[in-house]
Formats: sequence, structure tokens, C-alpha cells
Amino acid sequence: MKILKLNLLLFFLLCFQQNIFAKEVNGSVTAPKILEMVNSFRESHGLNPLKLNPIISSIAKNHTVKMAHHDIELGHSGFSGRAHTLMHNIPQTRNVAENVAFHDLDNVKRLVNLWLNSPGHKKNILGNYNFTGIDVEKDDNGRVYATQIFINSKRNG
Repeated sequence: MKILKLNLLLFFLLCFQQNIFAKEVNGSVTAPKILEMVNSFRESHGLNPLKLNPIISSIAKNHTVKMAHHDIELGHSGFSGRAHTLMHNIPQTRNVAENVAFHDLDNVKRLVNLWLNSPGHKKNILGNYNFTGIDVEKDDNGRVYATQIFINSKRNG
């Protein structure tokens, strides 16, 4: 049954992969732009860039949608479940961390700077991770919500 669920998840991801990676929120805050800024910051500190992973992005999307739809409050509720799912579905995953953000302005630089100005979020960005998943959503009032999940895995792809 677990293998069937994983296969269904992978099928879903392959069918909708472009939407996960290319989703724009009024052309400003996007997952690729967040990844570009985070990787630029990491590289300026001598760290390797993070690789975007569709499984992690799918998990991030699920959480971000719930926040943007106000099904849950902004925050990390359910993080241990997301971490467990990732450790179970991505071989050799050792560590998982998560950043979430909310901003009234659709501006990627301001959103990423919220994380960089927070010691805990900055620690995640500069942490010993090699894969990431990112999602960005808007609520009905145009406020931007974002989730970035980080993992460290010996896996190569």
C-alpha cells in the first residue's frame, strides 16, 4: 500500500511538475526566484547551492495552500509529519528543516529578507542541506505565503 501511495504521488508530481516550479504570483514571488536568492546567499557564504526536488516541493505546496486558505495559521504546525513523510519517501534523508513566510507585498527580495533577518530562518538557509522544495501561494486578499523545506540526503537526485 505504501508503494502504491508513493507511485501515485510520483505520478501526480510528474503530471504537474511544471506548475510546481513555474507558478508565478503576480510575476514577483516565485519558487525559482526564491531558490535563486537563497542559493546566491548560500554561495556568498561558501556553501553549495540547493537542488530543487519535486517531492519536497509537493509537501511544501500542501502546507502553503493550507496557510493561504486559512485552514491553518501561519507557522510550522504539522512539521513533524512533513519531516517524517520526507524521511520515509526520500532515501537516506538525515535532517529536515522548514521556513515559512507571509508578506503583504508581492516582492521576493523582501520575503527572503524576512528569513535572512531571523536567526532561526537564516540558520536553515545556511544549514547543511542539499535539497529543497518551495511553494508560493496567495490568499484571497493578495497576501503572499511561502514555504521552503530543506533536507540533507545522501541521495544524488
